[in-house]
Amino acid sequence: MAYAIYLVEDQDLMRSSMRTYLSSEEDFEVVGTADSGEAALNDLTEASAPPDVVLVDVALPGMSGIELVHRLREAHPDLVCLILSGHAEEAYVEAAHGAGAQGYVMKGKPNEYIRAIRATLAGDSYRSETVASMWDNAQTTS
Repeated sequence: MAYAIYLVEDQDLMRSSMRTYLSSEEDFEVVGTADSGEAALNDLTEASAPPDVVLVDVALPGMSGIELVHRLREAHPDLVCLILSGHAEEAYVEAAHGAGAQGYVMKGKPNEYIRAIRATLAGDSYRSETVASMWDNAQTTS
């Protein structure tokens, strides 16, 4: 069985390389991509079945990744959403946690994307080491 993965990333090169990298895993299938929150919301609202995991860039044009995660989790409470970010700032981490993301992964570490996807599919949360204490603090205050 392949896990269905959807990518939301506004940078073409990053989106393309992530798609290639994730597709190299035998049990991962990238079923779609979007370059904005609005496009992703339209795609995923119209999909006959939601993907298993959505990876969402925190900084998107228009609707933010945080807002997208919030809307996706309202529509599909069991959907696994992971935030991808180049920002290791407490405000982003807390907002991602509050929106219902199951993890926060720093960009630029492809092996970590795979670990994060596998951890969250197993029912765990995942956070990059650089934001782990911020994530843990967000869990204790919510």
